[in-house]
This record gives sequence, structure tokens and C-alpha cells, in this order.
Amino acid sequence: MSGAKIGSLIGCVGGLAFYLVNAGPLPGPWPLLLRVLGVLLFVGVVNLVLRARVIGRGVEPSRSQIRAYGWTVIAEAVAIVVGSRLLRTLTAKPDVGLPWVAIVLGIHFVVFAPIFKEPIFAWFGVPIVVCGVIGLVLVLSGTVPPTTDVVAGILPGTIMFGAVAWSAWVGRPRAGAPTTI
Repeated sequence: MSGAKIGSLIGCVGGLAFYLVNAGPLPGPWPLLLRVLGVLLFVGVVNLVLRARVIGRGVEPSRSQIRAYGWTVIAEAVAIVVGSRLLRTLTAKPDVGLPWVAIVLGIHFVVFAPIFKEPIFAWFGVPIVVCGVIGLVLVLSGTVPPTTDVVAGILPGTIMFGAVAWSAWVGRPRAGAPTTI
């Protein structure tokens, strides 16, 4: 399986995680409905990924790109942990963690755009950063968690599913064309 397909499947897991984790605080039937929607989106987008002939440019990453990917993911993990703790300490607001995760996740996608020479990473990374920034502003202004969970959690998950689905749809098999995984 290609690196792009593996990355797309990782993106699907991330999108699903955003749905499953952040639907919980919502009132009424919304947690169940959004979690079911997240699972359905996950299954549908994974199916598109597995059926796609090629995702992105169809070029396997070089060693330097793989190294850059590894360092970016390490930096992302450190930024999430340290930044969340620092923001909680500075603001005394425990809900700043989710928007911060969205900001860091979006930035890591934007960084991937030049590393992998795939502009789609920036196209969906920037809106995820915006969701995180809006979520952070909402938390700092005293907005209740269900709103920030949708803005900084469900929306980024939706953006991730959408970006992966679009990439897979472009590379989907055409009528009569053989598929490879």
C-alpha cells in the first residue's frame, strides 16, 4: 500500500477520533447522532481510499521526506502536550486543550504541504487552524464547551474526512480500469 494511502487512512482515524471524542458534551441526541455519522463517514472514506488507484501525485516519499514527517510529528506531539499545559496554566481555562490541538494539527498539515509537494495539505490545514483559533477565542471569552467542541472538534474532523475523500475521489478507479492497493 502506498504511503499516501497509509497517510489517508491515518487521516480517517484522526477524523473519526475528532467525532467520537468531541460529540460527548453535546446535549440531547447529538452525541449518538454525531458518533454514528463519524463512523459512517469513516467507513465511506476508507472505502474510497482503498479503491483509489492513486492518491495525490502518486509518488512515494523520499527518505528526507519521511525524516521530515517524523520530526514534524514529534514536534506536533511536544507542542500539543506542552502548549496545552501552558495555556491551561496561563488562562486557568481547562477547555483550551481542544482548540490548541486543532491549531497544532492544522499547522502540522500546512508544514506537510511543502515537504510532500502536495498543496492539499495546506488547503485543509489552514481551515483546521482557523477552527482552532475560533475555538480558542470562544473558550477565552467564556463560551460553553459544547460550542467549542463543535467548532474545534467536529468541524476539523469533517474537514479531514472531506480532504481525504476528495483526494481519494480524484484517484478513484474509472470504469473498466484495474485497481491496485
